[in-house]
Amino acid sequence: MTGCKVEDLSPIVDLPRLSHLYVAKNPLSERSMEALIPQLKSRSVVVTFALPTREENPIPHFPSQAEQSPGFFSWGKREAKFQDPNLVKLFREVLEQPSGSIRSSDLARVEILSASCRNLRNLEGLQSCRNLKELYLGFQPGAYDRNAIQDVEPLRDLSN
Repeated sequence: MTGCKVEDLSPIVDLPRLSHLYVAKNPLSERSMEALIPQLKSRSVVVTFALPTREENPIPHFPSQAEQSPGFFSWGKREAKFQDPNLVKLFREVLEQPSGSIRSSDLARVEILSASCRNLRNLEGLQSCRNLKELYLGFQPGAYDRNAIQDVEPLRDLSN
């Protein structure tokens, strides 16, 4: 989450498999700094305030091929809507589905998501990636597009 606009870490404090958290360049609240980060550290979560090196955080590059399309995804008879068109674009690239319906079974295939430098503002819908194990939201030095994520609530129920 390096270089975002996250203030409150409470939605991710209880993620069972969280092992590393990069929080450099975030305007963390006093509660996050004084209560939540110590709580994470007590669970042996490595909390880092410096930017990760390329070796620590090898973020793959996804070519910008997918079309911009509305953020509606088919869930059988239900539809879910992502709030951020850039997140929709990222999923279309990762899943190699430039158009058409994206079903929950498609999103379940996503285990690693590099969402760094994608100009994201809202993570709503990401909670549908029930098999997500690694998520990169930080920024890369020299990158033009930076994420402006403020709310990490959609990450609360991720179990991997």
